[in-house]
Amino acid sequence: MDNNIRNQLMDIYFENFQDKIVMDEDLKGYYQRVDEEDLKKVLGTYLLIQEDVTLLDKVPFSENYEKEEVVDYFLKNYEEIYGTIFLMLDDSMVKQWRSLLKMEGHYKVYVRKDWLSFSIEFIRKLYMFKLGQVNYNKEDGMIELCVPKDLLVFTKKLLQQKEFSKKRTYINQICCHVKGLLEAYGLLSLKKLTEVINQIYLKIEEEELESILRKITVQSDDFSLFGEGEEMLVGNICFEDEDEAYAFYESLPEGEYKLFTKKEYRELLEGEYHHKFVAYEELMFYLEHHLNFSEEELDDFDQWYVVDYLNSYQEDKEVANHHLMKNLEKDYDGLKIEDKMVIKKKLATLGKLYPVYYLKGYAEEESKIKESLCV
Repeated sequence: MDNNIRNQLMDIYFENFQDKIVMDEDLKGYYQRVDEEDLKKVLGTYLLIQEDVTLLDKVPFSENYEKEEVVDYFLKNYEEIYGTIFLMLDDSMVKQWRSLLKMEGHYKVYVRKDWLSFSIEFIRKLYMFKLGQVNYNKEDGMIELCVPKDLLVFTKKLLQQKEFSKKRTYINQICCHVKGLLEAYGLLSLKKLTEVINQIYLKIEEEELESILRKITVQSDDFSLFGEGEEMLVGNICFEDEDEAYAFYESLPEGEYKLFTKKEYRELLEGEYHHKFVAYEELMFYLEHHLNFSEEELDDFDQWYVVDYLNSYQEDKEVANHHLMKNLEKDYDGLKIEDKMVIKKKLATLGKLYPVYYLKGYAEEESKIKESLCV
């Protein structure tokens, strides 16, 4: 990626992170400096995850409470609050938090010169949940993270607790299963989602699954819940609102969903499922031997072009092809038109072999075979 573009993106991502960094600060000093409304948002997240109405009159999250009351509540209950929030963090977030702990909670880097050791999503959540200070200096491109010392001590102990780790791992596994299934189908009823998870992974009641999903969506936008009760749908980020989700669900063809193996659902989630097709191998061979792509360039092309094309193909083939040619023109202006057409043709072939949402996980080519057998 062009450095100027990368620097502009860093400015956009981090421009609102303007905490004052204070080393060796305790939680009391930190909370006194944090905006009152930001602390109340964290308490709101805690309440939504807990799903306990008896806490509503005890937790000072509404506008009726003064900041002193909010800070006092945090200082008395931060272990319970952050223990609850940490339960919902996925393996990637926890792994990065462990890395920050090894740095004694302090990290800084000039993003104009070096790559970040932490994901943008991790830094965003650290800032959102008030787990520490985040400051970005737009002038020199330096970002700095600093965690209050008593929060460091608490989370080190928390992550060593076997019961906590067991419970968090279970919730994270459920989240990964759901995301893998949604990569195949895009949208499922809660009932069907429970059925497939029970068939492929583990035994779980629909009520328990719904409770876990509600808690996860409080602090994650990996997927969304639409509707209530027996009508509830679970959809990935392609679906922006309830009307769109239900319209799509009602348009699905009759018949069963295609089932995949555990390995295939994981490959779909990790963007590797398409690697097994001959069309993909031919594309990579063409890029490497005819266009002299390096191994790094092949990996980048796979991540930024192939995966993006297959995701766009889900919604509109013409749009996917248009974006492909436009991006090739912008990023690879030295390519001949015939080379671009070869790439387009091989990706179009790959798209027909890839699971699509509107066919309940079947690929277009599989659907044609099914139709011919039914005639």
